[in-house]
Amino acid sequence: ADAALVVEVSASSREKDERVKLPIYAAAGIEEFWIADLARDAIVVHRQPKGGAYADVREIAGDERIEPLAAPGFAVSPAELLA
Repeated sequence: ADAALVVEVSASSREKDERVKLPIYAAAGIEEFWIADLARDAIVVHRQPKGGAYADVREIAGDERIEPLAAPGFAVSPAELLA
């Protein structure tokens, strides 16, 4: 639980990241897990770990901005992150 944010970059492994890695991170209490989905130019944001899953999941794309929980005031968009 030392990690505040884990980011997986996925060109073709999103299903594996969600099926295999996500439950491990959630069970470990990682507060925030992002999948940078290169195929969709989007970031899938997972928050609020509960057991082996995350209660809050949303996908952001384009110029929509997201702030990591561990870095309030720092916002990034998929367009910036995946450029």
